[in-house]
Amino acid sequence: MPVWGEPVVADDHVYFGTGNGRLNEESFDPAGAVVCLRAKDGEKVWVTKVPNAVLGRVSVDRRHVYFGCRDHHFYGIHRDNGSLAWKRNVGGPMVT
Repeated sequence: MPVWGEPVVADDHVYFGTGNGRLNEESFDPAGAVVCLRAKDGEKVWVTKVPNAVLGRVSVDRRHVYFGCRDHHFYGIHRDNGSLAWKRNVGGPMVT
């Protein structure tokens, strides 16, 4: 899957979103994810799948990773394991 937004490095991890389709067009079979890798060797720490593409850059703080998704939701996931903390419907696809 393509990576649309630039990766974010925080502490010893790299975070980024992925998704299929095109920037201006949803895929026939949409899928997306946020990925956390260990910065020193690129080993996968966790992957959180979402129903559609994550097209913008993710943001992180001490506890969470935040991102918008083309599925009309804005998400907060736990930074340590990628589990869902919350999600909010924003009424339309988030494409930046």
